[in-house]
Amino acid sequence: MNLTQDFEEYDEVDTSDDDCGGQLDRILVPKLPVAQFDDYDPNRPPVTGAEYLRRVQLEAQKCPEVVVADMDLSRFKSNQTLVYEDTNGFIRLKPELIPPVDWQREQVSEFSHVRTRLAKEREHRLSTGSVVTQSVPHNRPMNWWREFCIGKTSDNNSSDDSSDESICDDKSDVSTTTDGTPNSSSQLKRTKRQKPEPNVPLLSTLCGLTQDEVVRVLSYHIQWIRQFKFTQHMGLWIYSLLVCLDKPLPADVYSTLRDLSRVCSECRQRCRSTSDDCTEWWALNLIICLIGGYFDQTDMCDQ
Repeated sequence: MNLTQDFEEYDEVDTSDDDCGGQLDRILVPKLPVAQFDDYDPNRPPVTGAEYLRRVQLEAQKCPEVVVADMDLSRFKSNQTLVYEDTNGFIRLKPELIPPVDWQREQVSEFSHVRTRLAKEREHRLSTGSVVTQSVPHNRPMNWWREFCIGKTSDNNSSDDSSDESICDDKSDVSTTTDGTPNSSSQLKRTKRQKPEPNVPLLSTLCGLTQDEVVRVLSYHIQWIRQFKFTQHMGLWIYSLLVCLDKPLPADVYSTLRDLSRVCSECRQRCRSTSDDCTEWWALNLIICLIGGYFDQTDMCDQ
């Protein structure tokens, strides 16, 4: 037995030989030199330090790379007090009810085209100074937006909001004169409407919204879907607001989109089971498809 290598020389030893071969030895690089043995009996107890290191090396080569404990976990179920469900709350459709993949791709492509057209229109209006900032007054409360987007609703709270400002009957606050100047204050006077009709998302309105307003009104729609029945008019506003979102999106906006997809899946489940009219059902499918396919929330869509 001759110890022919020192620590410096041992670092240069090829680990592909029989003594240090194998995948395990390539991961666990030896740190101590092991002497070369011409005749070594592994069944004989080691009597020197070199023989002991050789014995450890041979035993390490016999160990499996991965060791998994074989345990019976069923005996611990009686002690479990908290059950964790790995779910995001999104209700997926049955495979036979999922919209065709071609339809989903077509909707995402058309949505991208609409976003491009809106971006060009915004840029054109900004460059020509034709953006009408009076189209939608800023810093309005949620009840004002509810009346503006979906009209007066028959909930218990809508009749008590006497302090909220309501929309003008003649909609003069969203118009300008022929020479491009805003109307006089008398034309902008606010009046109470007995039965206000919901407004459609006009291009002039969408171009006048800031990103904070887009996200805020979008979050309002999530509350309205939970509080009221989903309608096609809600779907029209949600689609238009999604078009207005500028990428890249902040994390809180992605959270809003996930909440929207989640509540749409819940509403779709009720709509499918209680109504024969599939119009709202397809509108909900479209919103879910766009959130998953265009905004990359793939775990919040059916496919």
